[in-house]
Amino acid sequence: MADAIENVESGPVEALLATGAGKMQILVYAIIPQVLPEFITLSLYQWELNFRSATILGIVGAGGIGFELVTSMRLFMYPDMTTILIVIFIMVTIVDTISSYIRMKIR
Repeated sequence: MADAIENVESGPVEALLATGAGKMQILVYAIIPQVLPEFITLSLYQWELNFRSATILGIVGAGGIGFELVTSMRLFMYPDMTTILIVIFIMVTIVDTISSYIRMKIR
């Protein structure tokens, strides 16, 4: 996110400074509009990554749906395992679809 702030174009900032705008006005009208799409995109990416990582962490023993998946595999409960895999697949698809929709609306 720091890279997004560093890459802010100086033109709008200089234009607002030339009109006598204060620091808060520069932040609201010049910096945030340039940085907000990048912040939202990075936040959505992190959300997707955390969702997928939660399953992996559960598999190695941290609990959650990954733990249920491993337990059903160890107990040879294949219908339960299949259901859990389907739920994970559906949830990852939903998260990805929502994220793609929000990114499309931002741009």
